[in-house]
Amino acid sequence: ALAAFAIGLPGFVLIKVFQPGFFAREDTRTPMVYAGVNMALNVAGSIGLFFLFKEWGLMPHVGIALATTIAGWTNALLLWITLADAGHFRWDARLARNLPLITLASAAMGGAIYFGLPYLAPYLAASAPLSVQFAALTALVVGGMAIYAAIILAAGVMSLRQLRKFSSRKRAD
Repeated sequence: ALAAFAIGLPGFVLIKVFQPGFFAREDTRTPMVYAGVNMALNVAGSIGLFFLFKEWGLMPHVGIALATTIAGWTNALLLWITLADAGHFRWDARLARNLPLITLASAAMGGAIYFGLPYLAPYLAASAPLSVQFAALTALVVGGMAIYAAIILAAGVMSLRQLRKFSSRKRAD
């Protein structure tokens, strides 16, 4: 189920990226209509895939997760297509250059975590003390973050100056 949800994460993030393009133009109706489509698709897909997966002898709850992923990607695509058709979203040279590099960095991070997991598995086992599990998980997450950041910085997607600027921003209370 987590793997099915993970496939949808980029779609869910894109929804958060595209919605402000409508809100900035005082168009709250379009995202709301698409959210309704998303909800209907999610409910129908969840029910259908639950029973289909159950009939196939698979874990039915994975069907629900997959339906949520499909609905999320559908919502993101509807928002993107609408913005692009209206001329409010255009690929620029920076996005065209950076998107493959970000994808590469994400794949490298995922690969590092995947291949690092077997080495930390004994420390993540339920029989290990909680503090050891926490330390192993922290090492895995920090290692993945370090690899992602190193590739992003080395490829020039983001500079150290930009990273410092973003990390030192004061949060509005």
